[in-house]
Amino acid sequence: MYSIGVFSKLTRTTVAALRFYDREGIFKPAYTDEKTGYRYYLSSQLSELQEIISLRQTGMSVEQIKEISVCTDKGRYLSEYHKQLENKLSEMQRQLKKLELMQSGQDSYKAAVKDIPECKVFFRTASVESNKKLYDFISDTEREFFTRYSGLKTAVPDYCFLTYLDNEYRCENMTVEYSMAVAPCEREADGIEFKYLKGCRAACLYFNGSNKYIGAAFAYLYDWINKSGYIPCGAPRERYIDGMWNVDSVDRWLTEIQIPIE
Repeated sequence: MYSIGVFSKLTRTTVAALRFYDREGIFKPAYTDEKTGYRYYLSSQLSELQEIISLRQTGMSVEQIKEISVCTDKGRYLSEYHKQLENKLSEMQRQLKKLELMQSGQDSYKAAVKDIPECKVFFRTASVESNKKLYDFISDTEREFFTRYSGLKTAVPDYCFLTYLDNEYRCENMTVEYSMAVAPCEREADGIEFKYLKGCRAACLYFNGSNKYIGAAFAYLYDWINKSGYIPCGAPRERYIDGMWNVDSVDRWLTEIQIPIE
């Protein structure tokens, strides 16, 4: 039987770590003197501690080691943990690629990934001939909402966006949908058309200026998604933050492009 000091030297594990494992209930001494509180270990416990050290070196937390110690199918648990590590590795690789783009000066738009929460929206879908007609469609949709459903309010902060539904880029004859996130309400208005949008992860960037020139920003973001190791998985959105309704210069218009990814 070894004292905790000797067992520490034998296993190259600190005394503090052995005491910690004891408190957490994942590795207890073979015997604890009730009078002195001294801990003693057996040589038969060496392999048990070695397994814990091995699991810790894979990055497992103490809580995960507790779970696997009582798991009836350790092989399945390890397989699931392996997938978690692979996902973490993929995310780190994406982070490295983004850092490389920033260091090379190619990340001119400062693209980033964010989680878009789920929301309930009022929406209208239409086919529009041109960008000029696009602005008319947006204005008409907002006018309809605020006129017909004056008792309802939009979400705070505003989340109003245009979704492009065509499978290709078009500058005319576009199929689009305009959505306005609605604030929670006790009673829904009769006849209003709502739908719920699931939350998603999206690659995003901010674009300043007239949307007449936003095509280059879209092209950049799709290229950034590809270089960063993501895959587009949904229709792109234009979220309008500042525009002709609240700023006096086209140069100050601000639009956020959002492209769902996986």
